[in-house]
Amino acid sequence: MNKTYTELSDLLSRDPPEEILHQYLYAHTYLLTDLGYGVKLVFSKPSFGSDFRADFALAGWGNYTCWTFVEIERSSDPLFTKEGLVAQPLNRAIQQINSWWIWLYDYNEYASAEFHKLSGENTAAIVIGRRSSLSPTDLRRLEQLNATQLGGKLRIVTYDALLDSIKDLSNSDLKQLQRKHQRLTQFRSIKEWSKSEYVK
Repeated sequence: MNKTYTELSDLLSRDPPEEILHQYLYAHTYLLTDLGYGVKLVFSKPSFGSDFRADFALAGWGNYTCWTFVEIERSSDPLFTKEGLVAQPLNRAIQQINSWWIWLYDYNEYASAEFHKLSGENTAAIVIGRRSSLSPTDLRRLEQLNATQLGGKLRIVTYDALLDSIKDLSNSDLKQLQRKHQRLTQFRSIKEWSKSEYVK
């Protein structure tokens, strides 16, 4: 296994606080790019006015600009209860993202200025828990959640999805990804990007 895969696996096995996970992911932003569409830039802890804050915002574009707002939870958090209900940590994360969507709708003009090149093609992602904690029935429940939440624009994955994205890479492949990380984080804030000449 490559270095990043081993490091992240070891980190997740220790069940670190969210902030430690956040710091690791921001130092290895290429782990997040599969969560969004055509991701070119990654921003840490962007705010929705003075009301809310996401863990990450991924800016991607092809024919249009798409933001993906990411919420991370702990690797030990359950997704479902024994009764098959959405567990409290996941339910809280879903409600948080619903609040972001309401804010983006209610303050659309302000949001368009705050999130450079904001379009209507935005998505969200929650990273939570581990695949090993999910039964076959839970996996089907997760598929259903992903199909229905935010009209299918919310993707809920476990940390194993991030591991899967680099599982078969060599250490030399990771060096290329580290260079990609430098491009993904070249702007310290969305405001700095909006003032630049980058893709205008």
